[in-house]
Amino acid sequence: MVTSCAYRCFRSGSNGEFDWIFTDPISPARTGVHAWISEDAGKSWPHAQLLWSGPSAYTAMTRLQGGLVGILIECGEKATYGQISFTKFAPE
Repeated sequence: MVTSCAYRCFRSGSNGEFDWIFTDPISPARTGVHAWISEDAGKSWPHAQLLWSGPSAYTAMTRLQGGLVGILIECGEKATYGQISFTKFAPE
């Protein structure tokens, strides 16, 4: 299995706790990049958000202002390496 994931911990809220965020394609065919969010130090990953539905390769992420997370996705419409896209989302 080829893993093309990114993983980060971000401090959230005024309580000083961390949210863990993990991004990876959901299928073995490397399509459907999702971001999974854990609020309990990785014990469970109940929150998932679709970031890119097509073919994809590697991802990288960073924290942005206003609580947003920025994601670079190596992706394409028909192949995994067609372009590099940037998206941002608010972890739910």
